[in-house]
Amino acid sequence: MKTWLNIILNWVTENHRSIAITINLLKEDLQNDIVKTEDEETTEPANPPILASLKTENKVVIWSECSTPRLPRAKVNKKYVDIFEAKDLVVTCHAPRRKEYVDAKDVIQKKGGKVFLCVHPWYSPWKELTVEESAELVREYASAYDGVVIDLEGVYLKKIDDTIKSFAGISNLWVAPKMDSKYLTGYYDKIKDWQVNYLWWNYALTLKQWNAYFDKYKFPATSKHNLLLSFYKYLKFVPLEEISNIIKSSPLRIGSFNPKTKDKINLNFLKEYLEIEK
Repeated sequence: MKTWLNIILNWVTENHRSIAITINLLKEDLQNDIVKTEDEETTEPANPPILASLKTENKVVIWSECSTPRLPRAKVNKKYVDIFEAKDLVVTCHAPRRKEYVDAKDVIQKKGGKVFLCVHPWYSPWKELTVEESAELVREYASAYDGVVIDLEGVYLKKIDDTIKSFAGISNLWVAPKMDSKYLTGYYDKIKDWQVNYLWWNYALTLKQWNAYFDKYKFPATSKHNLLLSFYKYLKFVPLEEISNIIKSSPLRIGSFNPKTKDKINLNFLKEYLEIEK
């Protein structure tokens, strides 16, 4: 009896966070069901959907930033397993010259995943380059990638006119701005007609605020939009319950910022919803 009891206690100890997450989400679903039952006659939903005309890349984007691009894995029953199939993913890679990164990119692509070249102002080789030199380097290596994404901060934001001009004509070009009205106000007029796709950082907006964001800001009808959420680091701003709500209710696909161990626990738990095509 003691042996079985120890096994159960050890399992609970190792998986206490996942158990707590499960309970919270089950509680959320139950509360939602109760609300739906009580408000059957309500015609206006609590979180009205944003414009259905927004397009999305039907993949889960994994923003690896300064780390080697890898397929995210989670520890399940003491074994590490892939959270997603490679074919369902877009993974970013910022170092087109480093063999380790290039080899990792090739592995992902051979398994059916997509890899976007990430142009990031804080990491090599980009931090040593001007906007124009960055665009030249992208053109040198772009054919080996499935797309290009510019982290829209630093020099690429300060010199936004040069960025738009220098990167013109690059195939499947994405930009990654922060989803923050104060942040976007200063340069919205410059990018509102830019024929690119958008990978939005959402650190602090609920679904209701997010809907209002796209009511306020409009972009080219041809643009695709995907969201990047934090599944651990920024939960103090957007709790896991609201992240679950965004994933289930938004018409756009959701991805993850630089997924580390604790992010992966929540990624794995919510994979059922993340994998649903929009």
